[in-house]
Amino acid sequence: MKILFCSECGNVVSPESESYENGNLEQIYICEECSPQYTWCYDCSEFHSNEEYTYCDWCDEPIAPCQRSHRDSSGTRLCDDCYDRCRTCDDCGMFLNRDDVYRYSGDTLCESCYDSIRNDDSSDVLFSYSYKPYALFYGSGPVFMGVELEVDDGEDRDRCVREILSLANTDDCMLYAKEDGSLDYGFEIVSMPATLEYHLSYFPWLKTMEIAKRYNFRSHMTETCGLHVHVNRTAFGSSFEEQEFGIAKLMYMVELFWEQMVSFSRRTYKQLEQWANRYGLEIQTEKVDSLYKKACIDNQQKRYYAINLQNSETVEVRLFRGTLKYSTFSATLQFVQLLVDIALKLSLTEVQALTWPELINEGQDYRELQDYLQNRGLI
Repeated sequence: MKILFCSECGNVVSPESESYENGNLEQIYICEECSPQYTWCYDCSEFHSNEEYTYCDWCDEPIAPCQRSHRDSSGTRLCDDCYDRCRTCDDCGMFLNRDDVYRYSGDTLCESCYDSIRNDDSSDVLFSYSYKPYALFYGSGPVFMGVELEVDDGEDRDRCVREILSLANTDDCMLYAKEDGSLDYGFEIVSMPATLEYHLSYFPWLKTMEIAKRYNFRSHMTETCGLHVHVNRTAFGSSFEEQEFGIAKLMYMVELFWEQMVSFSRRTYKQLEQWANRYGLEIQTEKVDSLYKKACIDNQQKRYYAINLQNSETVEVRLFRGTLKYSTFSATLQFVQLLVDIALKLSLTEVQALTWPELINEGQDYRELQDYLQNRGLI
């Protein structure tokens, strides 16, 4: 009988002892005394002392001495998998989660470096990202929409903003502008809440877009810009239960018709995954209430979902790519209005049985929406 030995201490072991197969298809054994002190590495087919292992600071997975690890300027150590998913601050060299990245003039920055640079190059016309003014409501509800339109990569930003605000706010405040760390050299045009009719008939969106284009700002033709639409929660009912029920139906429609939503949004799947991901509806088995509960849990961690529930007063529809084309902008607002109207009109059973042609047929009165759907091949 062949005598077997522990690969670490050389003691004789039995054929039943712990063993692993190396690259030469040989069994490598380890005795009971050595086993707690060593860990088998499948990369190099050898045992390494536990003291030789380090650990990834993000995922806590062990890193064998034969495996690569990566250190940043703060001493954070990452495994290969986490390093491949991270970003690095161009200023200080610190590793960043994707959701923690700030962008400025093409650079990838951490929050601290971004704040430092912006303080040195601050704007006197842009509010900070966290700014929330007293809301002025325009039109007769119950559905009010607040719009956030992002533009980027233009010229003479502050002068452009001043011109837009001078146009929009001659009497009361309709629009204001904010900084946004996800943009390179841009800003976010934010509206006061207004009805669909008020947005399209009285807000100076067309001239605002013309001004932005005159300063060479872009929206659709960037990787950074979105068009986000906030809807007041009270549009779905006066009680908390009514609001939750209506919002759940809205979310269900977005998940149910996800492929059509992707086409409508003008975003790529990669962009949606980063900025406006779906919650993941199992169409055959998932019901509205279970989807909504799942969304509430997932949305606590981040806001980058197609329907963002983190705001206490509004529901944010984040699906859409930015645009400076007024007809596309109008069709987008009409589409959001249509989804809300259907959520209010149909019962739970009717929403679950809804087809895409039936949904679109409900919006026959919205001319810009019908033209847009035709151009996108959605009808």
